[in-house]
Amino acid sequence: MEIGRFLDPVARAPSEEILGFDPWMPVTTWKNNQEVHVVITAVASVGSLVNADGVKGFIDQVKQPPWWSEDVQPPQVGDRLHTVALDDTRDPPRLSALQIDFDIARALRGRK
Repeated sequence: MEIGRFLDPVARAPSEEILGFDPWMPVTTWKNNQEVHVVITAVASVGSLVNADGVKGFIDQVKQPPWWSEDVQPPQVGDRLHTVALDDTRDPPRLSALQIDFDIARALRGRK
């Protein structure tokens, strides 16, 4: 299945009605299970640093679609994607761009 550039998850991100909040709202701090759109600011072999309104986060390589599928291009600086916060106690907070983590977060928030 072709999903195109790594930024495509943003274009197909669920609507505010489905999520119960607007993922485009400004971020001041990360909260576990919060979904936010981010921009990749740096890429390394271990993962990607991201930014949402000046608030930094980190996505481990195994929490990014390209690690699991050869059909998805690797992340690049400037790519935008939809993420979910997994651990807001880490510095920088750990995020994920995997559907399974979105599903878990929505279940924990009481929304599917």
